[in-house]
Amino acid sequence: SELRQQLVSLQKGVTNDEHGWTRLITA
Repeated sequence: SELRQQLVSLQKGVTNDEHGWTRLITA
């Protein structure tokens, strides 16, 4: 579920910066 949420967030463009993506991975 957590991994799926990361992919969904990426698709939605929630992560505009590299730091945002890193946060999702480490969250």
